[in-house]
Amino acid sequence: MQIPDVVKKLVFFVEADTDEGSWVGTGFFVFDSLGVRDAKGAPLAMVYAVTARHCVQQIKKDKAPVKAIRLFLNTTNGPARSIETQLDGWVHHDVADVSVYSFGPGAQELRGFDFLYYPVRGQGAPAFVTTADKKNAAEKFEMAEMSPGDDLFMTGLLVYHPGKTRIMPIIRTGTIAALPEDPITMSTGSDHAILVESRSIGGLSGSPVFVHYPPWRYDPEWNPAHLMTPTIPGNAGPNYLIGLVHGVWEAKGNDVDGISSALGEPLNVGITIVTPLFRALDLLDGPKLRGEYEEAKAALGASVAPTPTTAGTAPPPKNPEFENFEELTRQLVHTPKPRKP
Repeated sequence: MQIPDVVKKLVFFVEADTDEGSWVGTGFFVFDSLGVRDAKGAPLAMVYAVTARHCVQQIKKDKAPVKAIRLFLNTTNGPARSIETQLDGWVHHDVADVSVYSFGPGAQELRGFDFLYYPVRGQGAPAFVTTADKKNAAEKFEMAEMSPGDDLFMTGLLVYHPGKTRIMPIIRTGTIAALPEDPITMSTGSDHAILVESRSIGGLSGSPVFVHYPPWRYDPEWNPAHLMTPTIPGNAGPNYLIGLVHGVWEAKGNDVDGISSALGEPLNVGITIVTPLFRALDLLDGPKLRGEYEEAKAALGASVAPTPTTAGTAPPPKNPEFENFEELTRQLVHTPKPRKP
């Protein structure tokens, strides 16, 4: 499986503060085309940050609420820097472990940062992601033509080494283990999820998860003889965004060697729980974000808008904020993330 290094530019690291401490995680950018173009003919889109709800919202009722949420990204020609988001700008799913934040058309607030965003509809999005009808989760899984054994990968924060001056997302690989028809009970509630054979760790919560399809899954003219020839980079099959990491199942009661005590964090069974991307689409099609989408489309369709870009003048090079974030991840290495009560 070939994994394009460019997928790392989709992600940001997230830090949430409360009066009782902080925690960290990962998120990623997506876009939803507005169907209009600017004066130069470039297509315009709404840009959103997506992460796990438990990364940006306190899910324990007896704990202090989140008071600040910062996103860490690399700049185009300098070190990583943070952006503080508005707490009331985050939209949280009622059931699923997913939250979304809108940066508006073209994400002008992110100018000067080195990032990319992924389409949630149309080209590059599996069929089940683009479905806005009332089909249930099992039917959407079937539409995606995914099955146990399919290869996948995720990219996100390694709390042991977030980076020195720039964020350094890691890549982890695995396979689909199951597409359960029944909901799974999680710390954030009961919901449908994709089960993945891959060890998740603290910090990967909110990471984007991609399924990889080999050439013979999508190219009817593919010849088995190609297996005997070198593979051209970028021609090893497509990768589709299918969801985001929720967390892991812990091996409660089975740690006879006391490994979790030695590590200071719970031992997991090697199964990662992935929230399907259509749960993020629930939010994009909800009243708040859909209303903003329609307003932007109407306004931009009648005016000249700036071209969405990730280029621009980078902020000043000094970066004490990211140094603080790096120190925080060291402190949280042995701090388990929210889990089943």
